[in-house]
Amino acid sequence: MKGVGFLAERFVAEYLKKEGWQALKMNWRTPYAELDWVGVNPQDILVAVEVKARHWTSWCRGEDALRPHQRQRIGRGIAWVADQLPWEKEYRVDLADVRLSAQQPTEILWHRDIQIYF
Repeated sequence: MKGVGFLAERFVAEYLKKEGWQALKMNWRTPYAELDWVGVNPQDILVAVEVKARHWTSWCRGEDALRPHQRQRIGRGIAWVADQLPWEKEYRVDLADVRLSAQQPTEILWHRDIQIYF
């Protein structure tokens, strides 16, 4: 049986596909961090999506779970990806806060362009 993190990542990937985002890679390992989902949105922006799964009754938001050192690793990771592609346009990091009910994904709270550090 797959864990809830895997289910949440698949839920987000399907959502993004339906919204017209182009997936480049899931679980992209960079020298700095593993990026849950990397792709290009319909506005032609390279986006790394960090996926956090939370029970629907949790008081902790996914954004609160990202500590400064994690934000720094993710920021460096997407910068590394942009350099490797090479990508000369805009890039950013979004957070998909996936809410779970009975261990199944039910909704996504989207945080666009979260603060990252380099």
